[in-house]
Amino acid sequence: KMVFTHQGEIKNNERIEKDWGQMQERYDLSESDGLTTLIATIDAPDEFELFFQNTFPKAMGLVKGIAEG
Repeated sequence: KMVFTHQGEIKNNERIEKDWGQMQERYDLSESDGLTTLIATIDAPDEFELFFQNTFPKAMGLVKGIAEG
């Protein structure tokens, strides 16, 4: 399991701290019969819903491509 808690963002190489509460991304891996499954869970404010809907499928596609080589 990996958990990332968002504490801010980086813009123009500058760290900007933000108070997003407990905004987190959680990644769990499980294996069964030689097949590995990645489950991603996002806990984010509603204002980020569109961002994650647009970017997350692309990011998961990249992870899948790397994993399947």
